Amino acid sequence: TKKSLIPAYITVQIQKGDSNVFVATLNKYNAVTEAGDLNELFFNVNDLIYTIFEIPKKYQKDIQYIPTLEARISMVHIAHSSSKQVNERMKFGQFRASTDPSSFPSTSWS
Repeated sequence: TKKSLIPAYITVQIQKGDSNVFVATLNKYNAVTEAGDLNELFFNVNDLIYTIFEIPKKYQKDIQYIPTLEARISMVHIAHSSSKQVNERMKFGQFRASTDPSSFPSTSWS
C-alpha cells in the first residue's frame, strides 16, 4: 500500500487542441489526459487522479473531483470556442473533492 494524501482541490488546465480534442493538464503532477467531449474529460481527469494517488477501485466510487462552477462555465466556453482561440487563452479551473478529504484514508489504502 502507498501512503497518500489527497488534496481538497486540484488545479486542471483545460485546452481544446487543433483536432477539437480536449486536453487536461495537471501541471503539479506532470500529468495529461485528453477526451473527445466534456463528459469523457470529467471521467478521464478523475481516472488520472486515481492513478496519480494510486486510489484502489473500492474507494473510487466515494472520491470524485468535480469542477467548480467557475471551472464548469470555462469548460462550456472552451467547448464552444475554436481551438485557436482557446489555445491562446489557456483556461484554468479547479476540481474539488466531492466529499471531505479528511474522511479519506490518509495513512494508507487497505
